[in-house]
Amino acid sequence: MIEKTPSGRFRARLKSGRQFVASRTFDTKREASDWLARERAALAGGVDPRAGRRPVRAFLEEWLAIREFTVAAKTYRTDRALQRLVPTSMQGDAGGGRLRA
Repeated sequence: MIEKTPSGRFRARLKSGRQFVASRTFDTKREASDWLARERAALAGGVDPRAGRRPVRAFLEEWLAIREFTVAAKTYRTDRALQRLVPTSMQGDAGGGRLRA
């Protein structure tokens, strides 16, 4: 669905079933249409646009759990120590520290 905003730009909204899963705003209707076509193709291929929105803290915990059994003990300790370098604002669930695929 593409709609013109009051500012004159175009908002493309991707829908999966009855639920909106992604939206972006573009300067031209053509850009919005192209983006929407790409996102629909990705959605049809099994890619969920919402899957990339995860708090950094959740990503780090999952990554470290995998690393614990795939690298040497010292490497794992070093990786775990690097966690302190991630800004506190990116570790919370406030929305500021999210990763996108």
